[in-house]
Amino acid sequence: MAKVDLHVHSRYSERPSMWFLNKIGAKESYTDPFTLYRLMKERGMDFVTITDHNRIDGAELLVERYPGDCFISVEATTYFPEDGCKAHLLVYGITREQFHKIQMLRENIYHLRDYLVEQNLPHSLAHATYAVNGRLTPDHLEKFLLLFNVFEGINGARLGYFNQQWMDILRRLTPEHLAQLEKKHGIHPVGKEPWIKGLTGGSDDHGGIFLGRTYTEAEAETPVEFLRAIQNRQTMPLGYQNDYKGLVYSIYKITYDHLEEMKIASQKSKNLFVSLSQQIFRPRRSTLKEKLFFFMRKKKRSDVLRDILERTLAGLREREQEDIRVKLDFLYDRITEMSDEFFSRLVKSFEKNIRQGDLMGIIKNLSSSLTGVFLAAPFLSSAKHLYSNRALLVELRKRMNLPLPDKPKKILWFTDTINDLNGVSATLKELGWISYKEQMPLKFVTSLLDHEIDEGIPPNTIYLDFFHAFALPFYDHYTLKLPSLLRALERLTAENPDEIYISTPGPLGLLGILVAKLMNLPIASIYHTDFVREAEKIVEDEGILSLLKQYELWFYSMADEVRFQSQEYFHILKERGIPESKLRFLPKGINTSVFRYLPEVRDVFHHSFGIPEGVNLLYAGRISKDKNVDVLLEIYKKLSEKYENINLIFVGDGPYLKDLKHKAKSYERVFFLGKIRRDALPHVYSASDVFVFPSTTDTFGMVVLEAQACGVPALVTDEGGPKQIILPEETGFVLPVSEVEKWVEKIEYLMRKRKTLEWRYLRQKASQHVQKNYRWEVVLGSIFETV
Repeated sequence: MAKVDLHVHSRYSERPSMWFLNKIGAKESYTDPFTLYRLMKERGMDFVTITDHNRIDGAELLVERYPGDCFISVEATTYFPEDGCKAHLLVYGITREQFHKIQMLRENIYHLRDYLVEQNLPHSLAHATYAVNGRLTPDHLEKFLLLFNVFEGINGARLGYFNQQWMDILRRLTPEHLAQLEKKHGIHPVGKEPWIKGLTGGSDDHGGIFLGRTYTEAEAETPVEFLRAIQNRQTMPLGYQNDYKGLVYSIYKITYDHLEEMKIASQKSKNLFVSLSQQIFRPRRSTLKEKLFFFMRKKKRSDVLRDILERTLAGLREREQEDIRVKLDFLYDRITEMSDEFFSRLVKSFEKNIRQGDLMGIIKNLSSSLTGVFLAAPFLSSAKHLYSNRALLVELRKRMNLPLPDKPKKILWFTDTINDLNGVSATLKELGWISYKEQMPLKFVTSLLDHEIDEGIPPNTIYLDFFHAFALPFYDHYTLKLPSLLRALERLTAENPDEIYISTPGPLGLLGILVAKLMNLPIASIYHTDFVREAEKIVEDEGILSLLKQYELWFYSMADEVRFQSQEYFHILKERGIPESKLRFLPKGINTSVFRYLPEVRDVFHHSFGIPEGVNLLYAGRISKDKNVDVLLEIYKKLSEKYENINLIFVGDGPYLKDLKHKAKSYERVFFLGKIRRDALPHVYSASDVFVFPSTTDTFGMVVLEAQACGVPALVTDEGGPKQIILPEETGFVLPVSEVEKWVEKIEYLMRKRKTLEWRYLRQKASQHVQKNYRWEVVLGSIFETV
């Protein structure tokens, strides 16, 4: 089998498409044709060609020197005359006369195709799904299918996702597809069985880094036989496929070559970029003087950034003889380390400046952070560039009724909370375990401190490294983590998700938005928590509240869907500016084999916590002022004046716990149990008589659902999501939070019903209602669109 890299550039490709290279006045490639030939041969290529943009000078040089195993080719830029959409067409085995004719005809893709067919010239349409000048549409892709019979299946400079998706579409074509497209566009396909497409592969290398790592394989002994195999659609594309890092390094290499040609890289005062580039792209043995210099610098180093820079240069020197990918991976790690250090310094300085009220310090730190942005920006922009045309392939499949590859969509679910004492964490962990056991392609993405990770977190969780962590104002029990941007990008793009879900509007939520925008993926944001309402009860500064409202609106406007969990929030979110077209209901689920009534646990519960027998009023959840927990003390005060056997039990932790304990210190039968393991919660619920939940800020109220599943009647407010869970007058009551007397009245009513048949019916009704209406299979069906 013969191998040829059928898409490669030399220094005769002069006009770069990248804006940055245009800006600095660089050419598209600086690779010498004879260096190219040598490297191709070293990497196992049997024959060699060059496909420069609209030039054949480099290919002619090779044919002149190596006539036995080289042939002339070109990458012709051609256009759809109706709208100016560009395409790149690889044409092989041409003469100078044919090249001049191609140059004359390439302004019109239809005329060029007809000429190539007339001359029987092998040709392959390069990177068909890449919008060369931003005008590519599904219509153009359909026309490509009619015009050409051979396509570049693997382009080494493009992502594997796009290569594989495009080849899958080509392999699924039928005579019916081509007939329908011919009728639609009026273009007659040529050749025998035009629905069977040939495939080629090439590195599309511009910097001399990836030459021969992507190639085409065919049964051939000579270049002529190889060209015939292309014509006959008897070739196989193989080899390396790019990622966003590879594109950045190619640009780095071309930039370095440009500086070297301009004699900038040879000046005595070399900058860091030149020094690093020389170690990557022009490896040589370090001199004794250079080794001694780095050794002495190591002895003196004290600054973290200087340490990273010196380790980077030293590490590249140690890897002088290793494969380019090894060096590039090492460099990415060091760039990530430097970027994280810059951002960490910025955040720490911000914290200090805010505490001191130093506005000028904040401005100064913003400007100094530009270095960290500069380090990360090329990788972010290259990822955005490579993933830009995802929607084209999806739309083409829909038009042609071609099924997606046989796999369910893969979801990455971002959350700042997964192992905390709140309903969001409880829901996500439950969902995670079920999806893991059912082998559903769902993974959670979060950042946690070492002590926050335990066996309760589902295995399908990705833990991201973070460069800084800090406690939230007003919620010092909770620590936010700022994830390492470049490390996260590397980890998450490797997952190749189809959709992004976001549970929290914190740093992980922002990262989810960024990843989705870079990878051109749909976003579904879950409105779990009403931070605006919570803040209104805690923060007195109207300016801060206004900023929070603006941020919330911006955050959720970034999503393609905003999933709400109660009908009340459908109306609230509409009023806050979220378009109705984006709003979609997300059902809730609960494991009723775990959360169920356990009649035998009451005595054990009382004994374990030292709680005297009596009527148990239970509150579970975060202990914070916005949850209106002070109202419970008012209710309890009135009840305790009339009854001696009432216990008020708090389960949970939070920023208001210390204050609440102080306020309740005069009551002997008010108990604070702290955090309770999730698997022990059904025991606590089952030992309780009434669940009291005065919060007005919950969008759903998972603890209310858990209590009802365990057969506990619940009292909730007439604001927020919890009122949707209960059946009023049947499994509990919905009451205004301000009318304490009504809460007292309903608790007394339930106290009178204890140990009656009506009480037993009420508990059964609550459990049965939850079992019927909150099933996990419905939740999963809504997420994966199977119901």
